[in-house]
Amino acid sequence: EWLVNQDLSNITLSSKWRLFPHCIERSSAQQSNEQWKQIFASIGSELEIISTSCCGMGGLFGHQKEHKQVSLDIWDIHWGQHNPQSGNALTTGYSCYSQAKRIENISLLHPLEVIATTSPTTR
Repeated sequence: EWLVNQDLSNITLSSKWRLFPHCIERSSAQQSNEQWKQIFASIGSELEIISTSCCGMGGLFGHQKEHKQVSLDIWDIHWGQHNPQSGNALTTGYSCYSQAKRIENISLLHPLEVIATTSPTTR
């Protein structure tokens, strides 16, 4: 919420990004997807919200040996079809980050990491 109202005019990022939102954020802070889109638009970038559900990690659930196969199956059903490994994919959940690292061996960035590492526009 805070970042939406900040002046980000000194940052320009013209890439297209894909956001895989954390399932809890998606259900408990429904406005967050639109807020992320507004933030990325304000810096000249397009953000596509990927319509997913749970990544299968669910906190410790995916780490527990007895739930491993179910966790992998959930990933395949809800995230695998969207190819998060195909580039410019972001996530807002640490569980999602961990699951992507474990299954696809990719490190998804948080949207703030992208913004924070973008050099300010020189005028």
